[in-house]
Amino acid sequence: MGKTIKMNTKKKKDTFSKKVVFVNYFLCFIRMKIMETIHNELIKFLNQSQQSPEYIPPKDIYLSTLCDIDLLIEAFNKIKKCNGWKTKTQQFQIKLLKNVTIMHNDILNLKYKVNNGGKFFLNEGGKIRVIKTLELKDMIFQHVLNDNILLPELKKYIMYDNGASLKDKGISFTRRRFEKHLKRFIKQHNTNGYILFIDFRRFFDNIHHDKMKQFYHEKINNH
Repeated sequence: MGKTIKMNTKKKKDTFSKKVVFVNYFLCFIRMKIMETIHNELIKFLNQSQQSPEYIPPKDIYLSTLCDIDLLIEAFNKIKKCNGWKTKTQQFQIKLLKNVTIMHNDILNLKYKVNNGGKFFLNEGGKIRVIKTLELKDMIFQHVLNDNILLPELKKYIMYDNGASLKDKGISFTRRRFEKHLKRFIKQHNTNGYILFIDFRRFFDNIHHDKMKQFYHEKINNH
């Protein structure tokens, strides 16, 4: 009886080992296919570049920034850090050079259009919020626009205590600034005061977009 149990246990281990080996071989096969696809896309891209006429960069410095292939790929890599597990992100990466080349040409020829995207509902403490999403290519475009044009031009107009979505700031920075302001207030006024918390409903949807665009035109000079 003891020998039978040992034999059955050994058979189960052998079966499990075979399954593990099969899974590893399957994953290696998938990786090879992905790398082969990327390699083929790279060869096609290089061949098209050699056959195409000499590239003439656009005169508009902002347009040249928006359609810069290196910046488009850099923006995708930033998105991949958070969304790399998503199927759409992986599919975009397989044909990365082709996809960013299409974006480059569309932006350069002023044919690029941002899609409507999608939306989903989120329940936060009993409050329903509508969350809007962008397509991956539009997220890439937005990253290039914000990180390389809007932020460098508008950062000097942003108040120091604003730590939202700014490099080397964030929640820890905001908490330190809040503590500093709170200590300063208590030192001057003791506890005779209050904290006002305001939450704007659909802030980005309800702001005056015409005034916002006018502000951009005034603050951002097209070199």
